[in-house]
Amino acid sequence: MSKCRNSYMEQDLRPVCLDELVNGNSEGLCDYQAFLQEGIDSLLKEAKDKFKGWVSCSTSEQADLAYKKVPDGPPLRLWKSTIEIAAQPEDVFQRLLREQHLWDEDLLDSKVVETLDEHTDIYQYVQNNMAPHPARDFVVLR
Repeated sequence: MSKCRNSYMEQDLRPVCLDELVNGNSEGLCDYQAFLQEGIDSLLKEAKDKFKGWVSCSTSEQADLAYKKVPDGPPLRLWKSTIEIAAQPEDVFQRLLREQHLWDEDLLDSKVVETLDEHTDIYQYVQNNMAPHPARDFVVLR
């Protein structure tokens, strides 16, 4: 985070460090790879169960939108959206991961802050927001 210039740092707000974030995983492991693997395993289990417990919402777009309440967290909804794309999965993955500037019209700036290993990096991007709201900074582990 010290390599990022964003509103959190300017306001002296410290986001949860990666060690604290992954310390709470169910296996008690304290590394980002185990944290990411737990998320992948959870997604695969949801898909196997055909996303039971999700409430569908209607949209005007050609996308499926659904939500569910997170069981052991704050009273917030977890959202998911799905869409059929006529392309190879590798091409879609590449477009989402490395070519955000081609599909995100609100993207102002983006950069890889740090590469953790061959498959993982810390990525920062800034998106424009509707006036009078300021631009939004995001730092994600991907």
